Amino acid sequence: MLATRKPPNAGIISEAGTFDSASQLDNLKKPRKGRQYWRDSLTPGLYFVISATGRRAWQTPLEDEEKWLTLGLYGEGGLALKQARKEISKPHARESGLKRLGPVLKQLRNMQVISEVKPGVYRCRSKPFLHFHHLTAHVRLDSPKFQATHRTGWFELDVSTTDAQATLVQAIKRHVFEEESKT
Repeated sequence: MLATRKPPNAGIISEAGTFDSASQLDNLKKPRKGRQYWRDSLTPGLYFVISATGRRAWQTPLEDEEKWLTLGLYGEGGLALKQARKEISKPHARESGLKRLGPVLKQLRNMQVISEVKPGVYRCRSKPFLHFHHLTAHVRLDSPKFQATHRTGWFELDVSTTDAQATLVQAIKRHVFEEESKT
């Protein structure tokens, strides 16, 4: 159940606190009025929202932080914590979300070996190479140096912070340099 909604004071929420385990969620009480937003301390952008009606749901702010994406409900028949953590990385970044990655995209567009086939989706030598989700990037880095420290095939990297984005660009630059030296 993916739905967007604009919470009161969108983009400016008051966090009730943080959590890192399902047992903590089960002990939370509903607020007298409004909603409480509990941030997952282990997963960037994942919030557990409890309303005064008792509704418990998983939400994440969309890229512009004006609207929120509901990933699913919590409880019987809903998403468990482990599932919500998996679900958060699935939505593909839309053009509005790619705006926040502007400096990264500019650097990628200047690289000769990779090409952008549509906004936020790249190929390297005609093979699928990189695409962005809401808070992560999926990239295929086949270089021996990268594989020495990471698993082969598609790799999921966090892009929620500028430091994480810089790490992604550096890994891709190393890959592109190795690809260019092969030609």
